[in-house]
Amino acid sequence: STRVLVEGIRQSFEALAEANAQDDDAARRQQEQERRELREAYRAALEDQIAIWAETEAFAGDDRLDRRERAELRRVGQRQEALRVEIEGIPGAHGLDEIGVLSLMHDRLDAALADAVRSLGRGRVDEPATRGQARAARLLGTILETLSEQPPKPEDEFGEGSGSGSGSGVSRSGS
Repeated sequence: STRVLVEGIRQSFEALAEANAQDDDAARRQQEQERRELREAYRAALEDQIAIWAETEAFAGDDRLDRRERAELRRVGQRQEALRVEIEGIPGAHGLDEIGVLSLMHDRLDAALADAVRSLGRGRVDEPATRGQARAARLLGTILETLSEQPPKPEDEFGEGSGSGSGSGVSRSGS
């Protein structure tokens, strides 16, 4: 009778361990999906930023812009502002608006793009505009590069070997 009880308890623990492993796997897959979506949002923002920067550069060095060209620059400035607002919303849309390093990067992005928007809004391509756009592209590239790195496994926080050893881990190729 005790043996049956012990066997039942053991099976319950095994079932619980398996359920926990499945929950961990599901959580890991969800995090990976969220990370992919976040990377894609920043990748799209970087591509848009480079396109806007290229449009701006087409007017650089020309001090004699006519009214039509200044109006086009203002439209570029409006697209730059729309992208600035879109970039500002990326962390919040992914539940990351409280992360310190990302927040700092976004503060720098916002400042860089604000410089560009101010100049372009006046129909001018000056050094603050192009410098701000270049800085924004570099910052977006840095964020994207950081997000492309493999995130640490949660169990690594407490040192290797703290896993259950159930064989449900992810194997690393090339290691």
